[in-house]
Amino acid sequence: MSQARILHLITRLDRGGSAKVVLRLSEGLRDQGFDVRIATGPTREPEEDLKGFTERTSIPIYTIPSLVRDISFLKDLRAFFDVFRLIRALSPTILHTHTTKAGFTGRIMGRICGVKAIVHTPHGHIFYGYGGRVASRLYILAERMASMFCDRIVALTNIEKDDYIRLKVAGAEKISVIPAGIELDNYLKDGRDRADMRRELGLSPNTILVGWVGRFEEIKGCFDFLEAAGDVAGRFQEVRFLMVGDGPLRGAIEEWIKERGLADRVILTGYRRDIPRVMKALDLYVLTSLNEGQGMGIVEAMAAGKPVVATGVGGVPSVVRDGETGILVPPGRADMVARALIHLLSNRALARRMGEEGRKRSLLFTVDGMVRAYLKVYRDLMKG
Repeated sequence: MSQARILHLITRLDRGGSAKVVLRLSEGLRDQGFDVRIATGPTREPEEDLKGFTERTSIPIYTIPSLVRDISFLKDLRAFFDVFRLIRALSPTILHTHTTKAGFTGRIMGRICGVKAIVHTPHGHIFYGYGGRVASRLYILAERMASMFCDRIVALTNIEKDDYIRLKVAGAEKISVIPAGIELDNYLKDGRDRADMRRELGLSPNTILVGWVGRFEEIKGCFDFLEAAGDVAGRFQEVRFLMVGDGPLRGAIEEWIKERGLADRVILTGYRRDIPRVMKALDLYVLTSLNEGQGMGIVEAMAAGKPVVATGVGGVPSVVRDGETGILVPPGRADMVARALIHLLSNRALARRMGEEGRKRSLLFTVDGMVRAYLKVYRDLMKG
């Protein structure tokens, strides 16, 4: 089994949870003696320097130009042939596909190529939040079809698994649950990161900092965070709000902040790679997504000992213990986000207690645990 070749196929390795999982999982499997390869569509904003990743790990990364996220009849048709040729050339023992487009194309071509074991990880709840009813219906039909061409589907949470069963995508026996793991060490370690980061941001040690991290796009609920920040700012003069990230809504967000006179209260840092330092600098972490597979940012914040206010979407309720490690609110309700923040800002002892419990809970989401769980899936399939 240790000599088996594993090919990971993902639509893109842009910044985000799915890319982190593929890169960290690939490293872990390499350390276990596997011959690991990665194939991806064009990547514009990589999670990390991909050339440097290959130089550091000796894991090759192949680019398939036709494999793109957006629907394109000609490119999608070509992607089938390109993926087929790559699978035939590499002859993997195990094909592990990730995300929707790569998962649909890869599973079908993998089965045609006669790959021994095919695993698919969707990386979250794809059936809502990304389009209307028609789009959601098409996603469901596509997943039902593609599931027939693979041996195992891996959900991030039990909630996600229940979705697949309820929507008749696959039976329970075909679905495993493996949470996305993160490298916790840099979040758990104490040091001068908090003080240094606050000095860099021009904040005093006593300033209360509420943070948000993510892509500036509609699915992340950016403006719900801003609306809540506007409400809270009027109640607590010592509070500042941090938004870490970038994306297509950057201009609109800057305009919103300017129009409401909050330029001195909301800090935009752009995209940063030093997220452990960011998390340690915060007092509270907020997630306002309309859909979320698991919410890796939540785990990172909990590992840093921060209480969380989050929308109870997707797999988030499997991570946040409502009332214990944070507060869950409905999506699209900026008023309830503000109410939860006010509650925690007014009850600092409660906030500290939630942060302590969150740090303990974060230990359930490690890279080592994720790698071991995937190894078991692979081994079970190879035995079968």
